[in-house]
Amino acid sequence: MKRMTLSFYVSLALVVLGLVVLRTALRLPFSTPVTAVGGPGTFPTVYLVMIITCSAILAVTEFVKSFSAPESKSPAKIEISDVVRILLMVVTVVIYILTLSTVGFMISTPLLIFVLLWLFGYRNMVISPLLAIGFTILLRLLFQTFLRVLLP
Repeated sequence: MKRMTLSFYVSLALVVLGLVVLRTALRLPFSTPVTAVGGPGTFPTVYLVMIITCSAILAVTEFVKSFSAPESKSPAKIEISDVVRILLMVVTVVIYILTLSTVGFMISTPLLIFVLLWLFGYRNMVISPLLAIGFTILLRLLFQTFLRVLLP
């Protein structure tokens, strides 16, 4: 058996975190007088179940691989630039959450998407803003038109 990979530990953390948040999401109503189906609890519950399922599959896959793969001589190294990029992503999302109510959804969300695309390495200066704006408009339509949830 070789050492467990970072993917195994991250997937386990996502399963645990997903279960904790799912417990809270299940307290939300699944229907309202306005919408017979698709209340405030539907959207987060569906996505949390998907996250928990995919994370559990990844954890089991990594666990099985640890028994079948031969011991490697040099473990995979995590580079400092990767850690810095992940920290920048976390800081960006925290800034987004803190400024969402004052700046508004339609301004802060495209900025968040654009910065995250740049941090992930996609640096096309024509397509990135179009993706950010288009995805924001799509989210706005989805939440306000179909789910009837007001956005900040």
